[in-house]
Amino acid sequence: LHGGPVRLDVEAMSDPEIRRANRRFLRHDFATDVVTFPLSAPGEAVLCGALAVSRDTARREAAHRGHAPYHEWMLYVVHGTLHLLGHDDQAPAARRRMRRAETEFLAALGLPPVFGRRARCVGASGRGRERNRRSTDEEAS
Repeated sequence: LHGGPVRLDVEAMSDPEIRRANRRFLRHDFATDVVTFPLSAPGEAVLCGALAVSRDTARREAAHRGHAPYHEWMLYVVHGTLHLLGHDDQAPAARRRMRRAETEFLAALGLPPVFGRRARCVGASGRGRERNRRSTDEEAS
């Protein structure tokens, strides 16, 4: 992992925009939460990268999980940054390590966890109810 400075460019995109980027650069024809672009070679003093982050997916998932869209969006920024730093989330054990790292980085930024907490959901009536949100391998990519 990189122990030096990191330079990120982050662009908020709609689902159609991120789908086009995902298809063009990764040949995946679907919208996703974040697309990561490493811009520096391994071993360079400054780790440079760009992130395309879906604001539509963040809004949708935040509503589903019961927290602010900003917190979900920042999860995607952290997730993409962890990919730049060499984290992988394909295998279950690697995915669990990445979820722990995401939670640690969000906490370092002063943000609440988005997995494994009781989320307060507010319905159309404006009344809140508590629901338990457990972290699963399927909750985020």
